Amino acid sequence: MFYKPYGYNKKFSVIFSKTISDTLKKSFKNRFKRVLIIYDKSIPVYHIKKIKGLFEGKKNVVKTLPFIYGHKSIQKVIPIWKACVSFVPEVIVGVGGGTTSDLVGFAASTYQ
Repeated sequence: MFYKPYGYNKKFSVIFSKTISDTLKKSFKNRFKRVLIIYDKSIPVYHIKKIKGLFEGKKNVVKTLPFIYGHKSIQKVIPIWKACVSFVPEVIVGVGGGTTSDLVGFAASTYQ
């Protein structure tokens, strides 16, 4: 799915999938050099390692940021913005449920 925010000339791709590993492998393998993975802390670590492994390579830098589930608030977005400003990712991957996806998507679309 493509999304074009009001006032922007560029479209962004948004992918929703139950089989995230296959989707990411096909779409993003070796495409991005700086990847930020933001995940809900309730997700088992082996899933995060598997997703991280899809992006890791000789020239790739992958950073993970755990996200503590809770109510949506600007205080939850600030650490994501700080990570984006200091790391400057080419792609941001949100792993979790609705609240995590909403806040990661909001942070990704507003940090610059």
